[in-house]
Amino acid sequence: FSHEGDSFAPLVETPRLAVRRMLELARLQRTERLVDVGCGDGRIVVDAAAHFGCEAVGIDLFDDRLSDAAALAAEKKVTDRTRFLQADAREFDFSSFDVVVVFLLPAALATILPQLRASVARGARVASYWFPIEGLMEDPTVAVTTDPSGEMRVFVYSTATDACEGRGQGGRDLGLKHEVSADRAGAR
Repeated sequence: FSHEGDSFAPLVETPRLAVRRMLELARLQRTERLVDVGCGDGRIVVDAAAHFGCEAVGIDLFDDRLSDAAALAAEKKVTDRTRFLQADAREFDFSSFDVVVVFLLPAALATILPQLRASVARGARVASYWFPIEGLMEDPTVAVTTDPSGEMRVFVYSTATDACEGRGQGGRDLGLKHEVSADRAGAR
């Protein structure tokens, strides 16, 4: 990964309407934790904390925009529910998050897919804006939710949970990690 202009993650802001639509389609709840991969200016993290009331974390490989993200969180008065970290998604542990949000080009999505598969816990959702995650899109065992209006390219991939099985929404397995640590279970 490198700075703006590279083929993985050029700097493009996610439209505010798309942010809200992604979070709604991911069924984000107040009691859940969200992580935004490549958080940029922090708008997804801040919106998740401000409008959904959840705890949200933004990670970015480079620290050059993290101060802008922290300033936005302070402006919106959600610093108690937000954090911004310099981290590499290819090595990040997603196991304590209920929703993972990405807006990356296909080549970048392919590089983080192994880490998503290794550390996303059962019951979690992965939301991608604009680009489908190819390794998940073609998998016949994956439950994919898209924007019903067809106005936006939003893809939400759901892992199986006892609560959603049989309801037609997410009752399939992404092949992602299935155990939930005792720490995570106790944090609810």
